[in-house]
Amino acid sequence: MESLFRTERSGTPNAMIVLQGNRQTVITNKEGIGLHLKRSNYWYLKGFGISNSRKENMDEEGIHVYDDSCDNIIRESSIAMTGLKSASHGEAIVVGRDFRHWFSRQPDQSDRNIIINNRLGPGFSTEAIVLNEGSCCGLLARNQFDGNGMSDRNGYGCWVKIKGDRYRIDNNRGTASISEGFMVIRPQESNSLLKSDLIVDMGGCDNIFEHNSCNLQSNGYCIKVVNEDMCGNIVYSDNAYSDGLALTNIPITRRKRSYKLILALMLYFRPNSFKNLNLI
Repeated sequence: MESLFRTERSGTPNAMIVLQGNRQTVITNKEGIGLHLKRSNYWYLKGFGISNSRKENMDEEGIHVYDDSCDNIIRESSIAMTGLKSASHGEAIVVGRDFRHWFSRQPDQSDRNIIINNRLGPGFSTEAIVLNEGSCCGLLARNQFDGNGMSDRNGYGCWVKIKGDRYRIDNNRGTASISEGFMVIRPQESNSLLKSDLIVDMGGCDNIFEHNSCNLQSNGYCIKVVNEDMCGNIVYSDNAYSDGLALTNIPITRRKRSYKLILALMLYFRPNSFKNLNLI
């Protein structure tokens, strides 16, 4: 598929390439994907919309970052109404490739990408965001998901599908899902492929969830982890949900209180209360 904006150029850590618009800026393309980053590192995508593209009114996905594209930032953008002609490819943002589309069966290591402060939905036909196996170490923060109009064409029905490793999912807000809010998956097919080809151990491991909020309006979990016995994920107690089945299907991790810090603050604000106390 052709796209209106497609690149294989890269910036550097000290000189990122910036693609920036304002609220009136819209990338429009009726014949292809909205925006493609392929083998492209250190891009900063900020403040534009994507509409009327095949891959919102988009026939397929909105933004696809893939083929080892690393250290990119997608920020303050709005994507809605995706997958109008191909509902099974209606994601707003995709990072990496599904293992079945890896080049020469090698992982697509699109790592350390940041997706922050975007408005996704309504009308994404599958998931708003997919973080594929092979990718790792990214940040998903302060995004808003509107799941009205979504479908479960791919059999999941969630705002965010995490198949990568070591992502931090922090302070996102979602409303209206047909099933789950966030779903962590270690693909069974990928695991079998890895065992036979000795590529690398990956898929849905060591992801951290904190400060997220789900207004599900469904009978699903805010955060559902599939095949948790294969690897560890952390769901902190400061996540919240409403109008759903439960916060998560795995044990919740309570944050450890820093008693040394609490004691130091008490001594600072009320020192006379402790003048006769022997401290160790």
